[in-house]
Amino acid sequence: MACGLVAGLATPAGAGEKPPAPTTVRVWTEGTTAYVTFRDNTADESGFWVAVFEKDNPNNEAGKVRKLYPGSPGTGREVTRSLPGVKPGVAYCGAAQARVPATDSASGLPTHEFSEWSKNVCSAATDPADPAGAPTNASLGTFNGEFAPTVGTNRTYWLPYFSSGGDAKGAVIDVTTDGSLSVRKPPDSTIFSGFECKMNAPAADGKVRGYRCTGGTLKSTEKKELPVFAHVDKAGQGVIRATLRVPGDTNPGDNSSVHIVMAK
Repeated sequence: MACGLVAGLATPAGAGEKPPAPTTVRVWTEGTTAYVTFRDNTADESGFWVAVFEKDNPNNEAGKVRKLYPGSPGTGREVTRSLPGVKPGVAYCGAAQARVPATDSASGLPTHEFSEWSKNVCSAATDPADPAGAPTNASLGTFNGEFAPTVGTNRTYWLPYFSSGGDAKGAVIDVTTDGSLSVRKPPDSTIFSGFECKMNAPAADGKVRGYRCTGGTLKSTEKKELPVFAHVDKAGQGVIRATLRVPGDTNPGDNSSVHIVMAK
């Protein structure tokens, strides 16, 4: 990571090939707290270092915030972690680094291997007194819901969505499922930020595997959740994917979310 942010976190001596780095998805601030969303690309990590620094003053050591968090179950999930202690209204860049248990080749003692830092992603500077006047920056968060649902049951998963900049108008959210999951019904129209939601056409097996919501308005700094009413059709892996499109979005890199389940 640029500007010495990773100083003191070098890979331990004797470690082998580095584990894969996380993928930074989104960085944003709310008041004095920064948030970093990243995709977990390792299956057996013991933790993640997450860090931010000031975009326009990267050498300011006092402006850097770093914290070690526990690992995330599985791999491929999007994870959001918070870092309190940033300056309101200032643009920050952030990234994450995976820490994986290892054995030192020379001493045989337990140690850790560290991935490279993920690619920096930066937030936009906003006027803390007027967040609604900020550039549009709509985003999707990490799905909430059961990881190991039972076959033959109904489950509801929740997809967070929000705008950390100005109001995001004309939003479109597409949700699809595959594997062990299908969709029972769309969210009720007009209840969720004015979205009109309609089911996709049935697949070849007769199951409906998604819906589209159009015409939504994401109010500045307002956080809401959209439901995915799923049915667990069979055992095995199931995937829910969501994408968000908003005209004029300044950071479309954080407009997707994936949730993996293992039905039993």
